[in-house]
Amino acid sequence: MKPSNIKSISVVIFLDVTLVFSNAIFAQDDLTMYEPLPGEIPSLISLMSKLDDNRNCVGVLITRWHTMTSCSCLIAPTQAIKESKHVPDRYILVAGITTIVNVKAKGQIRKIKLFVIHPDCEKDGKLVKYDIGIAVSERPFDLGKYVHTVKIPFTLEAHKQSQFFNSMLSQRKSATATLVSWYKANNKNPSLVFVRMNVDQYSAVCKNYTERTKHEGEEHRYTCVNFQTEFCPNFDEAAIFSDDHVFFGVVTGIKERICRNNPIFFTNIDTTLEWIVHIVGKGNVPEFKPSIILLVILLYSFVLNKQINI
Repeated sequence: MKPSNIKSISVVIFLDVTLVFSNAIFAQDDLTMYEPLPGEIPSLISLMSKLDDNRNCVGVLITRWHTMTSCSCLIAPTQAIKESKHVPDRYILVAGITTIVNVKAKGQIRKIKLFVIHPDCEKDGKLVKYDIGIAVSERPFDLGKYVHTVKIPFTLEAHKQSQFFNSMLSQRKSATATLVSWYKANNKNPSLVFVRMNVDQYSAVCKNYTERTKHEGEEHRYTCVNFQTEFCPNFDEAAIFSDDHVFFGVVTGIKERICRNNPIFFTNIDTTLEWIVHIVGKGNVPEFKPSIILLVILLYSFVLNKQINI
């Protein structure tokens, strides 16, 4: 078999695999999961800058730990929206519990805005219980063995979120949403996972949960959302986006609540978005199936190799 033929077949196989994989990500199925390559996983990110009037953080952001030494330097979500007059070109998904430590004398200088932060951040600014969010940097981070970033093309327009839910509530239209989180199978490295599900039922306010959330004279309103897809996630925290890339908020306690058909609570990008509650049933993740074209190409390649050997 000629080298040119081998290259041609290899290219066709690569293209077919790419198409199949892309279809698996964006297909209109009830549930889709996507695990990027290991190099796409942000496991350690430097967040270095001077503490000034812009509230830039000084420290190192490390995912999958349960503390944050300082959140007072983070810009408020509402202020971040007002100041972001242009669409940032660098998105870093912070999916997992994070740690920011003051290491001003070490590392690289970076300016960061954390658009989403859990409301349980203590007033003294020393603890964030659930701090999944989206951070935006002015320039890309230097990549290394333990330093990876991933660019997420999601917008942060609050008014679209309100329009999305108002449309669902009034017209009862079908819609889909995507959960983004970390997933670690067995002893493997954590992978960034996208889980896409169809939204089924809607309710403007969940009165049953209003009384439970009173804190210092304040009340939180909820939007109850059910998903058609029966799915029990194997991760505990996630961010949620609509199909048109609008960010809804952050959900925590997934393992303990969703798999038991109990409601879970979303944080919001600002106070106008309200809280979001949704219930997801138990289910399985669909297996990857190769396309017929790929099988035919592989069979053809096998026959050619056999003829050459003869």
